[in-house]
Amino acid sequence: MGVGKGFDAADSWNVALLFLIYAVLSVGIEHGVHWIKHLVHGKKTLMLVIHKAEEELFLLGTVSFLLLVFEDIIINNSCVKSSIFDGDNWALCHVSKSGYYGSSSNSTG
Repeated sequence: MGVGKGFDAADSWNVALLFLIYAVLSVGIEHGVHWIKHLVHGKKTLMLVIHKAEEELFLLGTVSFLLLVFEDIIINNSCVKSSIFDGDNWALCHVSKSGYYGSSSNSTG
């Protein structure tokens, strides 16, 4: 549901380049964290801070990945009906002729 081309519609060289950049950045960050750990090896408090920062980045990446995977499911099953938002400009629920798509009444037409 994102903006732009889907993954399957993108050029293969573009996808390969993005994966290569991602891999290089990942390895670079991993080496940087390893270098910082060696730099502060004897300092227990700084090692704890680096370890906590690594855990937070891992958690942030995991949550971001899960949101990316389940984005369409979350958006398609979320519907907020409100009189504050008008349905044309701020459609939180997609309005059809028979009512809201997110409502419990299903119709084919």
